[in-house]
Amino acid sequence: MIESVYQIGEAVRKEGQGTRAFLESLAAEIPTPKKKDDKPVIAVFDFGLSNGAFGVNYFELGSESAEKYLWIGNAPSNNPQDRVTTSNLSYLVSQVVPNLLSRPQIASTPLADKLDRLVKTFYLDLGDPGDLGISNRSSYSRHRRLWDLHKLGLEGSSLEDLRRAVRDAGDSKSLPDLVAKEVKSALGIGDDVVLFTLSIDGALLVDDTNYQAYLESSFVDSAFENAVDGVCHITGKPDKVTTDMTRFKFKYYITDKPGFASGATDKGFVANLAIGREAYVSLLVGERFIQRYLGFQLRSIRTNGYLIPDVFAGGVSDRYVPNLLISIRDLKTRVDYDLGLQERVDLALQRQADEGSYMINLLFYKQQKANFKVLRLIQDVPEYRLQEIRRALDDISELFPELYGFRYGLTLSNLGWLLPVRKSGTDLLVKSVLDFYSSIIEGGVLERRELVEAFLELVRVYMFGNPNYQVSIPKDDERDWTVLRYLAQTNVLLAFLRGMGQLKEEEMDQVYLQDLMLSDEQREFLSRLRYTPQQTALYLLGTIIADIAREQATMGGENGSGEKVILNKLNYEGMTLQRVQRLAVELFDKMRQYKVLTPWNEQAFAQAQGLLSEYASRWNLTPAENVYYILSGYSHSTLQAMKHARSQSREGTQAITTSNGE
Repeated sequence: MIESVYQIGEAVRKEGQGTRAFLESLAAEIPTPKKKDDKPVIAVFDFGLSNGAFGVNYFELGSESAEKYLWIGNAPSNNPQDRVTTSNLSYLVSQVVPNLLSRPQIASTPLADKLDRLVKTFYLDLGDPGDLGISNRSSYSRHRRLWDLHKLGLEGSSLEDLRRAVRDAGDSKSLPDLVAKEVKSALGIGDDVVLFTLSIDGALLVDDTNYQAYLESSFVDSAFENAVDGVCHITGKPDKVTTDMTRFKFKYYITDKPGFASGATDKGFVANLAIGREAYVSLLVGERFIQRYLGFQLRSIRTNGYLIPDVFAGGVSDRYVPNLLISIRDLKTRVDYDLGLQERVDLALQRQADEGSYMINLLFYKQQKANFKVLRLIQDVPEYRLQEIRRALDDISELFPELYGFRYGLTLSNLGWLLPVRKSGTDLLVKSVLDFYSSIIEGGVLERRELVEAFLELVRVYMFGNPNYQVSIPKDDERDWTVLRYLAQTNVLLAFLRGMGQLKEEEMDQVYLQDLMLSDEQREFLSRLRYTPQQTALYLLGTIIADIAREQATMGGENGSGEKVILNKLNYEGMTLQRVQRLAVELFDKMRQYKVLTPWNEQAFAQAQGLLSEYASRWNLTPAENVYYILSGYSHSTLQAMKHARSQSREGTQAITTSNGE
């Protein structure tokens, strides 16, 4: 994967040269306002060194604004903040300018004079830490100098107010937030303002070439302070190389544990992974491009990911760079479509480089503050594989209206709703579902039994309202419909996997269906979903349960509640064959009780009993499967009845309309 990131970075760098172009290539996503309808805005604070004036201007942020204002994200939280454009006003009112002023790279530049005058004119100094009772001097130094609101012509805390607050609290950590809050209040800065930056005498500080040079140095030069002579593992060229990977978001190799190094020493990291300056810069740029343009989210499991294409394996000719980068951005749109994250394909997707000739890496991750944890990396997926899966899902989704009477589109994205994902606190335990995704995408084979057990687990969640899963708990009056729909979805999912050759199960000829008396709808269902004789026996019991349940709901049930209490006869943890056989006897009595012992149901019962007896000695379904296929029969029969009821209602309406018209 590191080679793919490097090649993308190389292509981006060829679009523009120089320090400014490098920094623009690191541009981060514009933060989103709290209110969805708000447009993001930047506040530009202007300090007049020539006249002592202070003012603020607001500009709406657009697609190129991150580059214009050099928004590259804040410095890592443990580092001193030195970014002039920031999303946190607390940084700007306190440490940013003093931190820049203290940097050796700026000390001897014309910028240093501007910053020094800025601090002397518009900042206050809390004074010696000893006078304030401060023991942690290193932390205090970050917050010692703050905007003097009175010098800015704003209402707010005075120097003495702030010093008093430090003495009372024993530290100065809260002061930047206090001053930032007062600035927002005095200027009426709303939640639509998501970025803040500085200008001096009307000129943006981010346009200062000395500031830009410093930023580039902070990103790159510091990583090479301890560089050694070696060979870059990416380019293969002799160079000054570094093993410092701390600035990379993606963890390519462990470099903070000597046990992973060659020879188990710190020096051994050079033999494992060492990078030259040019490759280092390209990796930084490539990562940021991927973060900005190639991210996606699977909402079903609340998991984010990146798609990282490998399209430059043969190198990049300069004249092809623009088109290739367009193709990469378009690839995001197309992959979103293949994953089921958007409904239509943009025409721009037709612009591709060498269709079918590249691979895709899918990286799933979890971000917790500054901690980036890779959850799963699916490597070297042919670009056509996702299209193949999407087309197969589109085709199999036609079974919903054909077999069940409602429409639903299976996608890779929404498959995450069909498997149980437990919660751990506020997190989801997604390993098993990512295993599932990996198997589908990579062409692996999945165990039917394991899937059915997972399906039944989620049925229990819907039936009994367990909140410790990723799905929403249905209301009481929606529970039955939710379960019916879910059983349909999982049956079609099994059909999809079977059609892809990715379902491990016993193959069986369906010639037995010829000997059964079935309705056309039942025969179509059992045939299309490739039910075995054992599964069919359970399915038929499920259709009988459906008839009893409908009658119970109509008559008010055994307890007068209108509930389908017959469903309580099922053990949703699983049922042995012997327990299923006892259930069958009970169902026969219930058919008499509720007057649904029709010739058709009597025949279905007899056929179910016959299959149960015939296969009893070689029964190979698990207790979970027994319950699942009973419920599948219940689901199909109930949904078909609902379909017929809707059809009759429409016919009745048409007849009335015609009669009135005549």
